[in-house]
Amino acid sequence: MALPRPRSSKPLNGASMVREGQAHLASGRAQKARSIAEMAVKRQPELSAAWHLLALACEALGDNSAALDAYQQAMSLAPDQPQIGVDLARLAMTLDLFAVAERLLLTCRQQDPASIEIINSLALAQASQMNLSAAIATLTKALEAHPTEPILWNTLGLILFSDGRMDEAATFLGEALRLNPGMGQARIALADALIFTAGFSEEKQSVALAEGERSIADAPPSLVATARVSQAKRLFVAGRLTEGWQAYEARHDLTYEDATAFPLPYRQWQAGTSIEGRHLLLIGEQGLGDEVLFAQTVPDVLTALGPKGRLTLALDPRLQTLAARSFPTAQIVPHTTGRAKGRGLRGISSSFGKDEAPDLWAPLGTAMAALRPDTNSFGTAPPFLIPDPARVAHWKAWLATLGTGRKVGIIWKSLLVDLNRARYFAPLSAWEPVLTRPGLQFISLQYGRAEDDLRTIAQQMGVQVAVPPGLDLKDDLEGVVALCAALDLTIGPATATTNLAAASGAAVQIYMTPASWPLFGTDHYPSYPKAKVQLLTRFGAWDQAMGAMAERLG
Repeated sequence: MALPRPRSSKPLNGASMVREGQAHLASGRAQKARSIAEMAVKRQPELSAAWHLLALACEALGDNSAALDAYQQAMSLAPDQPQIGVDLARLAMTLDLFAVAERLLLTCRQQDPASIEIINSLALAQASQMNLSAAIATLTKALEAHPTEPILWNTLGLILFSDGRMDEAATFLGEALRLNPGMGQARIALADALIFTAGFSEEKQSVALAEGERSIADAPPSLVATARVSQAKRLFVAGRLTEGWQAYEARHDLTYEDATAFPLPYRQWQAGTSIEGRHLLLIGEQGLGDEVLFAQTVPDVLTALGPKGRLTLALDPRLQTLAARSFPTAQIVPHTTGRAKGRGLRGISSSFGKDEAPDLWAPLGTAMAALRPDTNSFGTAPPFLIPDPARVAHWKAWLATLGTGRKVGIIWKSLLVDLNRARYFAPLSAWEPVLTRPGLQFISLQYGRAEDDLRTIAQQMGVQVAVPPGLDLKDDLEGVVALCAALDLTIGPATATTNLAAASGAAVQIYMTPASWPLFGTDHYPSYPKAKVQLLTRFGAWDQAMGAMAERLG
């Protein structure tokens, strides 16, 4: 039997405690590292490394407020150590404080001009503020000095990708992969860039899909689910729906960055198994637009359940009364949304009696997988959302007060427009051919803060866009659907509003960017047979698309 080692009576100094804490943090034991760091800063409050360790541990645990305080303390003690500033800038970007991050990184670059990490982070901070020209210039200059650094090629490719410059993005991402074939995110983005430029060419689609399969095979475990979800959308673009829905199941893998967990105590329905005579709980998933899109299957689900079956439908609380009118034989309940341990959670607030509990549950996407295996399965079903007739009459009466001419509702952007989404929305200036078309009265359907944009339209285009009085365009979805039904036409990108309008049978023109997966490989909207689609030939081709929409209005 081995004798225990004698313990040293000399207490650990702060530096020794920091080394021990760093080892724990590197092994994923952030809470242990935090405890040690807290002891170290008490023992030697002037030790910047202890504060730096505390900041890193708090950040790893998601305690951003404590991390911010610790980073600032570390920087005050060691202002000449750029790594502290780099780590603080990373936290600032996590908190969407991109301008703060940029200022920190500019200082760090002065201290260490050759640091690839600093240059790369600086470009990301600039791009996140939509200052793409500055980010591209930062990376281009760095690549002249460091042409073999794959991370710089990768970041430049991703920024060009975000800007919709897919051919250039593919070139730079390809170079990053040549220098480092193990860059999983670069290969996923390369496959996306290829599908975005494939159009309806089966040959080009096949190349993109092959690259997507390689991205799955080569991805590290943390990226496999992300690669599969991306491949699912490419399969949708190619019209291969059955394979696409199978790959789309990876969205529930908790290693997927946008995964949502459903803590429900019922057995999950698998697409392809019978639900006849069962009590099925379907729960909306992801954003409101997808929730509306996937709700098209509800009439078919009710048919599959049969007269002895029962459907409970858990939807966004804003959809409750609209869904109750549209699906009178289903029980409509609100779903709940939250977060835990960095992951989205979705459940229901309603409880079921002992004999009322569902036999099965599934996210709404499962119904799409079961009932929309190909484009022919969409059929020409009638609209599935029914507006409130009284509210439609109310809005028709208001529209009549605006004078003669067709009444056209417009929405020009989503509530969230960031680096990764901006390419999907036409800039306001591109709307001029539409908004200056004579004989039309435009009505704003834009939710969120729209005052500045409406003022710009008035000042630069000479067009007054009417704002519906007393209508909350974000939360009063009953009112939004009724207004769209009262309008002669609704125009905009694919947003929750245009989805709602199309689902209710209102006249809609939707512009779609290349490789939009909800088109499922077609040039129209299978989910909404009455909707008209203006498909961009490439990202950024706004003059062509908006000009064509203006001609349609004539």
